[in-house]
Amino acid sequence: MAENREPAHEHNDDSLERATPDSLQDAPMMMTAEEIAHCLQVSVRTIWRLKAKGDLPKSVKVGRAVRWRRSDILTWIEQGCPATDSLINKLMYAVFTRPLYKLMGRL
Repeated sequence: MAENREPAHEHNDDSLERATPDSLQDAPMMMTAEEIAHCLQVSVRTIWRLKAKGDLPKSVKVGRAVRWRRSDILTWIEQGCPATDSLINKLMYAVFTRPLYKLMGRL
């Protein structure tokens, strides 16, 4: 018997419209993808997908770890979570990242 269940954590980019700077006030100065996802109430996968598309503020490498400045995330939210218009980012996502996600069955 196949059950038709919804995923436990169904998130979409519409959740970003409900994000408020207040949810980040107690966050650390440098945030992980997990911390951003928690504050924005989206999945971690959504954060990485937004990064791959170039739709998040620029991340910072701390050693091998990827972090985002809380101030950059706050500014991004206050501006309405705008998508970047970088043609290079959109091409890289369309040509490389999206096909890999499809190949792995994750999109």
